[in-house]
Amino acid sequence: MTADDLLVSPATAAVIGAAGVAAMLTYLFPFLFPRSAIAIWPWSLTEVTARVTSTIFALGAVGFGAFVERRWTSPRVLLQVEGVMLVLIAIAVIRSRGDFDTGNP
Repeated sequence: MTADDLLVSPATAAVIGAAGVAAMLTYLFPFLFPRSAIAIWPWSLTEVTARVTSTIFALGAVGFGAFVERRWTSPRVLLQVEGVMLVLIAIAVIRSRGDFDTGNP
């Protein structure tokens, strides 16, 4: 049995797919309505940076594919990339923690 033969369970595919839906919604809101996003974002944004920042969430939207592509090798790459991104985001948050407006959600 090769790695390509391994399939994710239906429950795992549903969780990854749901995360893809959430990522897409998180991407679309600041991209389509940057002024509304600026009002609630926890750090300063312009309309352009709101749209650029939102594109980070677009990567997670590929989780939609888990609804149809069940081979383990497909979500494995997605999870590896997201893991690296989360580490880098955590480093950026720690480095710039003074830039956050704690009065915003």
